[in-house]
Amino acid sequence: MTILVFSDTHLTHRFNKKKFLFLSRIIKKADKVIINGDFWDGHISSFHRFINSKWSMLFKLLKQKKTVYIYGNHDRKEYCDSRVSSFSTIQTTHYKINFNKQKYYFEHGNAFFPSTDNKLYNISYLLIKVITHIISLIELPIQHLKIWFGGVILNKKIKKKRNGETKNGFIVCGHTHYPEIDQKNRFLNTGFIKYGIASYLLIDNRGFQLRKESYL
Repeated sequence: MTILVFSDTHLTHRFNKKKFLFLSRIIKKADKVIINGDFWDGHISSFHRFINSKWSMLFKLLKQKKTVYIYGNHDRKEYCDSRVSSFSTIQTTHYKINFNKQKYYFEHGNAFFPSTDNKLYNISYLLIKVITHIISLIELPIQHLKIWFGGVILNKKIKKKRNGETKNGFIVCGHTHYPEIDQKNRFLNTGFIKYGIASYLLIDNRGFQLRKESYL
């Protein structure tokens, strides 16, 4: 059995064929799928527009894999409606499994510390949308800076704040967009799938592996 875990695809109503083909390929190869947050981006698109976009061509495939959908900070539960069941079997903020004598705890990662958009959400959802659209004009260079300089720091914050039962197994997060395997701290981060860059986690009977690819 192979479990595919990915996060931070940040899909909107805008369609990207290369990204679609890449996601289709890795989903088809898996027996089960866990989407670990920020599947779609509620700061750019409405859930209705996303659901009715060409990305819906992925939904039947995801349902076949009995997909677990974990809400993130860009696709909060309050941004969604009952149509999440069109692409997932389980919807939650955290999820755990015992697989091959190993425990895995999945959550997006934003609950460990308030990110900028979490704070802004409490002020004004409209403000988030305005700021997000402005930042999107220079998003790529900002994103690379976040990955290479900020991601390491953010992952360390998550490792320090983990507690309770998550200490008994591997915690699997996304959110920071920085892919990482830290055996010592039993921490895994799936990274992100955007800008032609992709990282994702595969869990099977041999253990786990972090894959990094390009879909340009």
